[in-house]
Amino acid sequence: MQRQISRANETSYWILVFLIANLLIDGLSCRLKANEIHLQPYFNQYCVRCHGSEEANGEINLDHFMSTSTDNLETLQAAMEAVEERRMPPEDEAQLNDKDRDTFLSLLKAQLSQVTERPGHFRIRKLSAQEYRNTMRSLFGFELEEAFIKTHESLSEKSLILKLMPPDPPGASGFTNDTRGHRMTSVAWDRYVYIADLAVYQLLKSPKRREQLETFTGPIGDDGMTPHQAQQLLREFLVRAWRRDIPEDVVTDFLSSTQGKTGDDLIDAVATEMQTILNSPQFLYRGVLVEPVPGKIVPVDPFELAERLSYFLWADMPDEELLEVARSQELLKEDVYQKQIDRMLDSPKARSLTEDFAKQWLKIGEIYKSDKRPYIANALQDQPYDFINSLISDDRPLMELIDSETTFVNFHLRNYYAKDMDQLEKYRSAEGIEKETLPLQKIRLENTPGRGGLLTMPGVLAMNRGPIMRGVWMLERIVGDHLGEPPPNVEPVKQKLGDKRSFREKFAEHRSNSTCAVCHNRIDALGFALQAYDEEGAYFLADDYETQQRRRRPANASSLLPSPEELDSSGRLPSGEQFRSFDELKNILTGSYRERIVRNIVCQMTSYALCRPVELHDQPTIDRLTSNLSDPNATWRDLIHGVATSLPFKQACFPLEPGDTTNVHSD
Repeated sequence: MQRQISRANETSYWILVFLIANLLIDGLSCRLKANEIHLQPYFNQYCVRCHGSEEANGEINLDHFMSTSTDNLETLQAAMEAVEERRMPPEDEAQLNDKDRDTFLSLLKAQLSQVTERPGHFRIRKLSAQEYRNTMRSLFGFELEEAFIKTHESLSEKSLILKLMPPDPPGASGFTNDTRGHRMTSVAWDRYVYIADLAVYQLLKSPKRREQLETFTGPIGDDGMTPHQAQQLLREFLVRAWRRDIPEDVVTDFLSSTQGKTGDDLIDAVATEMQTILNSPQFLYRGVLVEPVPGKIVPVDPFELAERLSYFLWADMPDEELLEVARSQELLKEDVYQKQIDRMLDSPKARSLTEDFAKQWLKIGEIYKSDKRPYIANALQDQPYDFINSLISDDRPLMELIDSETTFVNFHLRNYYAKDMDQLEKYRSAEGIEKETLPLQKIRLENTPGRGGLLTMPGVLAMNRGPIMRGVWMLERIVGDHLGEPPPNVEPVKQKLGDKRSFREKFAEHRSNSTCAVCHNRIDALGFALQAYDEEGAYFLADDYETQQRRRRPANASSLLPSPEELDSSGRLPSGEQFRSFDELKNILTGSYRERIVRNIVCQMTSYALCRPVELHDQPTIDRLTSNLSDPNATWRDLIHGVATSLPFKQACFPLEPGDTTNVHSD
C-alpha cells in the first residue's frame, strides 16, 4: 500500500512538472507561430511548387515546413541565403518584387532570432570504431595489431580493431561519431567479444605485456599476481573503463569472484570480470551512467564533461589528469577547464582532431585514390593533415586555411615545390630501399607561385578533377552552401570530335538550361577559378611547368582543362563580385565571404563536437561564435575554446518522456 501511494505521488509530481514546462515554452511558441503565419504564404507562392512533397528539388521539402521549422536550422538558413543572393526563385519562375523580398527576409531572420538557446536532447550513443580503437589502446597501453609483413611502401591499416569492426556510416551530421541511431548487430557483438578476449589475454598472460600489466598492479613477484593485486587491478580497470568513479557496492560485486582464489584460478576470475566490463554498455556507450533530471536543462556532471571534452579533442577516453580534475570538481572552474583544453590541444593525441574531424569535413581521405604510388599518395594526403594540425597547434588565424605562407612537403612532392625544396633537410634513402614513405617538413612558400592554403594543395586539386568537381567541393566544404542531387535526366558535357570550343564555352551551353543554371551559377565561378591547375594539381603558369614537373597533359585532359594559352580563371559570384584570377578570388573568400566561411567552420566543428547535426535551438550559439570569430585575428584555438565552452556542449536537456525534446526548462 505504501509503495502504491508513493507511486501515485510520483506520477502527480511529473504531471505537474509537465504542465509547468509547457507553460514556460508557450511564450516562445506564440512568437514563432506569429512569424509562421506570415511566412507560409511566401513558401506557398514561391517555393513549394519545386520544393513540395511531390517534387522536392535539391532534397529540400517545404511542404508543411512550418510545422517542423523549429528543428530545421539548415533549411531556414539555406532559404534565407538563397533569397538574399537572388538564387531563388529561379529565373523562369515567378519573382518577388523588392518589397516582398525584404519582407520575406525580415520574417526569416525574425524566425531565427526568436529561437531560445538550449542544449540538444541528451542521448546515449555508441563509441565509433575509431573511438573504440583509441579507447582500448589507452586503456590497455598497447595496440592490438594484425600480424603482417609491412614493406616500406605499405600503408596498410595496422589496427586489428579497425580491420575487424564494421565501418561507421556517417550520421545525420555527416560525421561518423554521430552514432545515436546505430544498433548493435550480432556481427558487431561477436567482434567486440573477440577483441575483449584477445586484449585481456594479452594483458594477463603475455610476457611482453608485463610492463602494461604492472601499471595497474605494481611490480609482480615470481609467484605471480597476489589476490590484493588482482583486486587493485579490477578496481582501477573498472574506473578507467567506465570513465568515472563507481559506487563501492558495484566495485565490490566485481571483486567478489576473486575471493579465495590464487594462481591460474585467480587469473581466470580476473579475466572474466575484465571481459564483462569491456562488453558492458557502460564501456561501449557514452552517457549510460549520467543521472537524468527529467524535465530540466542542467549543467552536465564533471565526469560527463570530461568525457565530452576528451572525445571531442582526442577521439579517446579521458586520461588520468582529466579524470582527477573531474573527480575533485575542479573541472567545473572556468580557469581550470580552459587550461585543460590547452593541455589537451598540446598533446600528440590532438592529431585526431585533424585526422578524424578534418578528414570527414573536407573528404581528405579521397586524396589517397589520386595516385597509384603509395609513397606519393601518402605525401599528398598527409600534406593537408599536417597543415591543418599546425593551424591548430600553432594557434594560427582561421583564414590561413584559405591563404597561408607555409605548407608541408617532402621529397616526393618536389615536382610541385621545386624552387623551395632547398629548405628541406637532406634525405638519403636506406640501402636497398628505392621508395619509402617520408615525413613532411614545414617550409615557407618563397619561390613557389600559385600555392598557399588548402585549396591549391596538389592532393586536394587531384581528388577534385575538373572545374565542376572543384567548384562543388569548394562550395559545399568551404563556403558551406549545400547542393541537392542534380536532376536525373541532365546530359553530362562531352567532348565531340571536331569541336574546338573550350570546355568553358561548351559548358555555357549546358548552363543555359534554367534547371541546371540554378546550381551552376553557384558552382562554376569557383571551379573555373582553378583552371590554372592540371588534373594532378600542377600549376600551369609555373615557369618550370614543362621542365621541372616533367609531366605531360593526360590524353583526355582537353575535355576538362584548358591549355595554358586558353586559360581563363575569371568569374562572377552570385553576390555580383567579380575576379580575374584565383588570387583575386582568395581575396574575396578571406574578405567579404569571411563570415560565411567562418559560419560554416563553426557549424562543422560544433556538429562534430556534439556528435549530432546543428539544430535550430543552436542558432544563438552559432551566431555568437561566428560573430566572435569573424575578427581577422581569431584563431583555430579560439574556435575550439568557443565550442568547448558553449551552452550545448556543457549542458544537457532531459525530456520528460522518451522522444520528447521540447518539454524542458532551465533549472
